[in-house]
Amino acid sequence: MYVAYFFGRFINFLLGYSTRALLISCSDIPPEDTGPDTAGPAVSSATLLTSSPQLDSIGTESVALTALITVAQEALFLTIGTGNDISAPDTVSYSMPWEVRVTDAAGGPVAGAKVTLNLRSDAYYKGIWAEDDPFTTWFQQVSAVPCVNEDLNQNGIFEPGEDINGNGLLDPGNVASVVPDDAFADPTSSSTVITNEAGRATFSIQYSQNYANWVEVTLTLRTKTAGSEWQSSESFILPILSSDVAVENILPPGVFSPFGTANTCTNPN
Repeated sequence: MYVAYFFGRFINFLLGYSTRALLISCSDIPPEDTGPDTAGPAVSSATLLTSSPQLDSIGTESVALTALITVAQEALFLTIGTGNDISAPDTVSYSMPWEVRVTDAAGGPVAGAKVTLNLRSDAYYKGIWAEDDPFTTWFQQVSAVPCVNEDLNQNGIFEPGEDINGNGLLDPGNVASVVPDDAFADPTSSSTVITNEAGRATFSIQYSQNYANWVEVTLTLRTKTAGSEWQSSESFILPILSSDVAVENILPPGVFSPFGTANTCTNPN
């Protein structure tokens, strides 16, 4: 429990989990009373337990005044994570589940935080999937070192000097998308999620199966409060479903890399 001194009265309250203001309902305060409006740690909501001129007296009077006290900003923390499973919602795509958690400096969940999702391609690989002998699984044979995203400034515009392999495209392009789960979707933005009371939101990364294991991406999440921005990032290769490389004589999706099999990044084949 914390104490605020407001309009000449000490007020006990519980901390909430938001970060910008403290809403206090207080009773038995004469209109002519004035005084400093100071509060404890930065919060934005609280529940009034007692309201009395004295700390050791529990008040039961009806609410006579509601006041909004702005207090100090508190840092937010973003953590992102996923499990070890992906799914194939249909015969041509994969879906990889993720979650984000937003907490305050004390580890409390932050509800209602808007988190922007951004996914970019960093690199791509050339090669094929081959069978081992005797067969146990299909394995990836990479024929070239990772080829960097040809869209060097990440603006999506074809510019001179960017098309390294000369095929008229900016490889690998944006081959995957972030899709908020319905319960956490922001109706005003297709690339934003809103956290629930547990400070959590979920979404998925979806991509065509033939790009699995051939493209490396970076997922970046951002949220803002009071003009400050916090972010968290994770880089990884788009995974393939293990069952799709476990059966002999059934070709994996993308058995040939969509970007070719040549041993140099300057060769478009």
